[in-house]
Amino acid sequence: MTKKISTIEIQRFRGIPKSLKLDFWNKSADHPCSFIIFGDNGTGKSSIIDALEFGLQARIERTQSLKSELKPSPISLKDYDTAKIKVTFQDTTTLERHIQIEKKEDVYKLKLVNNQAHQNFSIAPIVLRRSDILKFIQTPSHQKQVLFFGYIKSLIHENSTEFNIAEPAELKSEKMQLKIERRELAEKLAKQIGIASDEISLTPKDFDLFISEKIYNGINKKQRDLMSRKGIKFQVNNQALDIAKKIKNISEKIQSINKKEPNIINNPGGIQEKLKISC
Repeated sequence: MTKKISTIEIQRFRGIPKSLKLDFWNKSADHPCSFIIFGDNGTGKSSIIDALEFGLQARIERTQSLKSELKPSPISLKDYDTAKIKVTFQDTTTLERHIQIEKKEDVYKLKLVNNQAHQNFSIAPIVLRRSDILKFIQTPSHQKQVLFFGYIKSLIHENSTEFNIAEPAELKSEKMQLKIERRELAEKLAKQIGIASDEISLTPKDFDLFISEKIYNGINKKQRDLMSRKGIKFQVNNQALDIAKKIKNISEKIQSINKKEPNIINNPGGIQEKLKISC
């Protein structure tokens, strides 16, 4: 029997501060039906989609990680308490999943209760996002297959200690989102100071030089520090400087991810060999 979702109940999850129940049952046809969600930005559409993915696969945007500086909190910030998802299927079976808040001293941690994906929804991705499409387009052809390794359950076991495919995929996704955000900021910075965006080099050393030349009018950091100690004021485009600081911050995050990334990202051939052995 095909597994169809009858209802989903969402409590205190992302942009849903209280509770929401969606009933997909078509009473006239006596079975669950397809549906369309529409509404203005910020009304909770993405939260519903994330809740479906979380309820069925114990993941949000392909990862079980509950903390990221780049993603919204899985717990509603308006009602900071346990988030709950309950999915009821056509055959009346149910699946419940919770995110609990644990406090140790002054530190709050989120804990996922029931981290097993439903067996009927554990292989294929549930949600296709704009970032997924961009990531697939921008990934070199010989590495595209890496994007799908997280769903090859028969070849790679989730608890394998030899290598972890899900983590590199998450890191690649996070890094790509950072690069997109950095490029958008670079275009905004170029417009602010009246130059073409391709004149801005985003490598750390070149970008520091760019800041000195274009934003501080040729005054380098050593000279700026000396002038500040002497109380000498110098003019600076504060709006451009604020954008530049955001770009530097993102570049530092990208460098941090580069250090975390295992060799699996840069050596897809090695993964293929391991998969062949496993078969």
